[in-house]
Amino acid sequence: MSEEENGQIHIDAQDASAGRKTGVVRWILLISMVSLIMIFAIVLIVAPAMAPDSGDAFGAADILEAPAVLA
Repeated sequence: MSEEENGQIHIDAQDASAGRKTGVVRWILLISMVSLIMIFAIVLIVAPAMAPDSGDAFGAADILEAPAVLA
Protein backbone atom coordinates (compact mmCIF):
# COMPACT_ATOMS: atom_id res chain seq x y z
CA MET A 1 0.00 0.00 0.00
CA SER A 2 1.14 3.55 0.51
CA GLU A 3 3.63 4.64 3.13
CA GLU A 4 4.78 8.06 4.20
CA GLU A 5 8.46 8.67 4.94
CA ASN A 6 9.98 12.10 5.62
CA GLY A 7 7.01 13.87 4.09
CA GLN A 8 7.09 11.73 0.88
CA ILE A 9 4.38 9.25 -0.05
CA HIS A 10 5.60 5.95 -1.49
CA ILE A 11 3.16 3.70 -3.39
CA ASP A 12 4.06 0.18 -4.48
CA ALA A 13 4.00 -0.71 -8.21
CA GLN A 14 0.75 -2.69 -8.15
CA ASP A 15 -1.22 0.12 -6.50
CA ALA A 16 0.33 2.74 -8.78
CA SER A 17 -0.61 0.86 -11.95
CA ALA A 18 -4.11 0.06 -10.61
CA GLY A 19 -3.80 -3.65 -11.23
CA ARG A 20 -1.43 -6.40 -12.14
CA LYS A 21 0.67 -6.65 -15.25
CA THR A 22 -0.43 -9.67 -17.28
CA GLY A 23 1.18 -8.89 -20.63
CA VAL A 24 -2.05 -9.29 -22.62
CA VAL A 25 -1.08 -6.55 -25.08
CA ARG A 26 2.17 -8.36 -25.82
CA TRP A 27 0.26 -11.58 -26.66
CA ILE A 28 -2.23 -9.75 -28.88
CA LEU A 29 0.64 -8.10 -30.77
CA LEU A 30 2.46 -11.41 -31.19
CA ILE A 31 -0.63 -13.27 -32.41
CA SER A 32 -1.59 -10.50 -34.85
CA MET A 33 1.94 -10.26 -36.28
CA VAL A 34 2.15 -14.04 -36.81
CA SER A 35 -1.30 -13.99 -38.45
CA LEU A 36 -0.29 -11.12 -40.73
CA ILE A 37 2.90 -12.88 -41.83
CA MET A 38 0.99 -16.11 -42.52
CA ILE A 39 -1.67 -14.32 -44.59
CA PHE A 40 1.01 -12.44 -46.54
CA ALA A 41 2.85 -15.69 -47.27
CA ILE A 42 -0.36 -17.36 -48.45
CA VAL A 43 -1.11 -14.45 -50.79
CA LEU A 44 2.42 -14.59 -52.23
CA ILE A 45 2.06 -18.32 -52.85
CA VAL A 46 -1.50 -18.29 -54.26
CA ALA A 47 -1.35 -15.09 -56.38
CA PRO A 48 1.12 -16.44 -59.00
CA ALA A 49 -0.93 -19.62 -59.36
CA MET A 50 -4.09 -17.64 -60.12
CA ALA A 51 -2.46 -15.11 -62.48
CA PRO A 52 -3.00 -15.31 -66.24
CA ASP A 53 -0.28 -17.17 -68.11
CA SER A 54 1.52 -14.09 -69.44
CA GLY A 55 4.84 -14.67 -67.70
CA ASP A 56 4.10 -11.96 -65.17
CA ALA A 57 2.89 -13.05 -61.74
CA PHE A 58 0.52 -10.13 -61.22
CA GLY A 59 -0.74 -9.56 -64.77
CA ALA A 60 1.03 -6.23 -65.31
CA ALA A 61 2.13 -7.28 -68.81
CA ASP A 62 -1.52 -7.49 -69.92
CA ILE A 63 -2.13 -3.93 -68.79
CA LEU A 64 0.94 -2.60 -70.57
CA GLU A 65 0.03 -4.36 -73.85
CA ALA A 66 -3.57 -3.12 -73.92
CA PRO A 67 -4.30 -0.49 -76.58
CA ALA A 68 -4.67 3.03 -75.26
CA VAL A 69 -8.09 4.61 -75.61
CA LEU A 70 -8.05 8.35 -76.14
CA ALA A 71 -11.19 10.31 -75.37
